[in-house]
Amino acid sequence: MANTSTSVVIPKGTLRPNTLYFASLAFVKQAGTDHSINGIPATSGNSKVTAFQIFTGTQVTPPRQPVLIEAGFNPNGSFHLTVQADPGQTCLIQSQQDLSGTWSTRATLSSPDGVLNFDDNQAGPAPFRFYRAVTAP
Repeated sequence: MANTSTSVVIPKGTLRPNTLYFASLAFVKQAGTDHSINGIPATSGNSKVTAFQIFTGTQVTPPRQPVLIEAGFNPNGSFHLTVQADPGQTCLIQSQQDLSGTWSTRATLSSPDGVLNFDDNQAGPAPFRFYRAVTAP
């Protein structure tokens, strides 16, 4: 069969939302020549079958994990973090005194350009403080 373009229109409302469908289309061209053998009718031809999937939901790309791009102490003794996230992504800045405890959320931040700045004004008195930035649930 010669290469051709084919379109199929599925009327609105035919497929259910958030459903994965497996489908195939068969294109068959039969010749008009009679190839009967011993009284059994037969014709010749060729066909092309195309298989495909249709998903009727929204495919969501998970957000990237935030990345630390700057950390250090300010002149006033507070600790400063700058984190790069996806634009508009909400992140939690968390800390803990040791790595065996529970993480405490210190701030919930979001920015249109994805650059998140955090200052911890209580960092000075702690002998150690560990920080992380995670994507908000």
